Amino acid sequence: MKYIITGFHSIEEILRSKENLEGAILFYSKVGPRVKKIIALAENMGLRAICEDDKSLNKRVSSLPPLLQNHKGAVLVIEHSKSLLNKTNVESLIASLKEKQKSCLLILDGISDCHNMGAIIRSADQFAVDAVIVPKHDSAKGDESTILKTSAGAASWMKIVEVSNLSSCISLLKEIGFWVFASDMAGESLYNIKFPDKVAIVMGSEGGGISRLVKKNCDIIASIPTFGKIDSLNVSVATGIFLYEVKKQFSLS
Repeated sequence: MKYIITGFHSIEEILRSKENLEGAILFYSKVGPRVKKIIALAENMGLRAICEDDKSLNKRVSSLPPLLQNHKGAVLVIEHSKSLLNKTNVESLIASLKEKQKSCLLILDGISDCHNMGAIIRSADQFAVDAVIVPKHDSAKGDESTILKTSAGAASWMKIVEVSNLSSCISLLKEIGFWVFASDMAGESLYNIKFPDKVAIVMGSEGGGISRLVKKNCDIIASIPTFGKIDSLNVSVATGIFLYEVKKQFSLS
């Protein structure tokens, strides 16, 4: 699998989070302070750093989506057999959470847009979410370069748990004390919600929302009060609002 990574944050966090990127090459053109820092990180890992002109870098990123083509003078090329996302399994996650007093998890039911996925993971990192749980199928995983870019490198650190069945996973979480909240416009106002010490937030897909069976297995349906002329928020924005409220309540209790 070939990864072409752009963006200073994304490159830096990949280099910091991975112990072994054998064969990866850093290509750079403009040697500013940030690029010097990235070069040092690469060389400390034993990676090659090769100076090229901007025309050559532009050619290297020409196959990427427009958002990723702005390399700013640094491109990390990785030939890697494994995903660069920080994946773990549900058994390891549950074992790590059993004795934890407070915990917040994020469950994504069918988020298909890689930009939204990356933005959500960035918010999850900022609000100290323990893991992001996604279905193995019907989820944005294909374009990892976009996810890494839009997460500003947070996807290199945040635990990503792929499960075959979200409803079964929710049942396992309930067994170790988690309360599961579904985000839906028809739910109880977030103003009135008191989050417990172990909480999992379920966010639905951009178009269809949370699937019927998953919603049925949630404990409480919660909504974000809005006051504008349109009646919905982008899923990544809505996720950030929920996570902020959970973190605020955790800090006050």
